[in-house]
Amino acid sequence: MNNVIYILSGILILLSLQLIIRTVKRQKKKPVNIWEDPIPPQNENWQGTLSTIQPKVAPAPHMFRQR
Repeated sequence: MNNVIYILSGILILLSLQLIIRTVKRQKKKPVNIWEDPIPPQNENWQGTLSTIQPKVAPAPHMFRQR
């Protein structure tokens, strides 16, 4: 029974080492620095105000009924 535990723990150690090695290899790539690029200009059509939808006529009286 102890041999099975030792074999399973050895397999677990080997798999975890393999996972660690893969992650370390992926981290060696140079990360992209998003702060190097300048800020893109804003859209020229944007005026900075939002138009609100205004009703053109008053709502019908039945809209105001409370039950």
